[in-house]
Amino acid sequence: MDKIKQEALEIGIRDFYSYARNYYLQKNGFETAEVPEDKGETLDELVSRTASFLGVDRNDLWQTPAFHMAFRVTDLKSLTSLNEEVDVESVSASLETGREMSILPLNVLFGGSTMKKYVPSLPKLYSGKEKHSLDPYGIFRGQDQIRAITREGSKYLGSRKFDYAVLENITEFCPVGCAECYKGVLTRLGMSALADIDPKYAELKKELNLQEQRAVEQTRLLTDWLNQHPEVNTVIISGGEPLMYSPDTMGKILDHLGKAEHLKAVRICTSAVYQGLFYKINDDLVSRLSDFRRKNNGRNGKAKKQLYFNCHVTDEHQLLTPEARIATERLQEAGVSIHLQMPLQEGINFYRDDPQKSAEKMRAISEAAYEIGVIPYKAIVNMHSPSYPELTVPIERVSEAITFLDGHFDTSDMARWQAYNILHEQGNSYVYPKPNFVAEKDIDRERSRVTYFIPKLNPDGSVNEVHTYEEPLIEGINDGASLRLIADARIQRRIGEVRNAYQKLRKDEIDTREFYRVSGIKFSENKPLVVGGD
Repeated sequence: MDKIKQEALEIGIRDFYSYARNYYLQKNGFETAEVPEDKGETLDELVSRTASFLGVDRNDLWQTPAFHMAFRVTDLKSLTSLNEEVDVESVSASLETGREMSILPLNVLFGGSTMKKYVPSLPKLYSGKEKHSLDPYGIFRGQDQIRAITREGSKYLGSRKFDYAVLENITEFCPVGCAECYKGVLTRLGMSALADIDPKYAELKKELNLQEQRAVEQTRLLTDWLNQHPEVNTVIISGGEPLMYSPDTMGKILDHLGKAEHLKAVRICTSAVYQGLFYKINDDLVSRLSDFRRKNNGRNGKAKKQLYFNCHVTDEHQLLTPEARIATERLQEAGVSIHLQMPLQEGINFYRDDPQKSAEKMRAISEAAYEIGVIPYKAIVNMHSPSYPELTVPIERVSEAITFLDGHFDTSDMARWQAYNILHEQGNSYVYPKPNFVAEKDIDRERSRVTYFIPKLNPDGSVNEVHTYEEPLIEGINDGASLRLIADARIQRRIGEVRNAYQKLRKDEIDTREFYRVSGIKFSENKPLVVGGD
């Protein structure tokens, strides 16, 4: 295989991918892509030899998992051969810290701004020891973890930030390779490098290995925990990439969750469908999904449970490929509702110096979703490590872009994004169009940070919760006094209380629990499941 990979590198990785893909496109009745005529004979021989080595027909090579895993771009030499505009020095420095690169063949073919999402960098503010780099949204911090205490020791079951939902991370492994994954270093840093930074996270990474029996047992124990917590009605299966497990294992996981008496919905959070692992949506998986829907349809004396796919997407191009159409149709035929989640990232699907252009890009993506029959669910701000200002989309610019989006009336409401979500450590906040977005902000040039205090308004105008959100300071973008002043004295007073508490938190004068109390945000209390106790 190493010899074949070297030959592919010499002849041109993109041409090799395109030639292998053409057999798949032709087999499924789609127009094929052009490849250089002078390379045709060589490419044909190389693709045939690769298929033979993997034991498959060359018409099926492009949908063979082993092909995509073996021919990912994982090193600097392969990356530079693609002739993309990349900061070689930054990528090299990033890889030297132990960060792992993984660009799947289909994402390589997209190139340009789409591929940029998967290229790691080492920005100025990066520090492996920054808490935002380790666990940007507190998904794995102790207070949010659900664990089982067993005779073999403590086991991770999931995370809960909201009473109604549990995030079940069943693996840390993900070959999709979003460079600044919102799960932090857990998914993108190698084991030894992570152990040097924080042994606690390295142990969790080790625990969430890709062993199928372990994941099934994790779900069995979680189901026992769920049956003791009737307030939880939703489980989100996530990772890493959950669909790296076999259809048989996913079926067993779903069977266990079917026994959770109070669940109303199971959501599978995946990048597979539109970001390069399309072949995971195969007949075997669809059969397991259909089985779950049939067993939990509410007609057999059991409560009905919905099954959703929350699919990550980068731009409209990923939605309109033949691979995307085939995978989408398979899920739709199984009755699975698909909801898109899109992280907003600078230079990829957002342009912070041009809110109107950003709105046009976001609209193109939501209309592509409408075209293939999926729901544009959430556009998510800062769904990557806040230590990476190069990708940061300031929330004020998002607010301006939403204003442009809400101002057009020449498309169906079904082709609009349902929500604009700020994902951060305290939970979820939302961005609204100007001038309806209400917040106060502090600018700290010494720390190169902007801190927003975002009140959640009650119907009577009062405020219980105030969320505190930080983003990198970007001169000329979010360094001005652009928010309208808050006139309501009650809101000003609440924000003042939270601002003072935040300053104390940063000085370690109070702990997180007390800060949450002042902010009006519920502090997670997740009691463990005790197994085999008296």
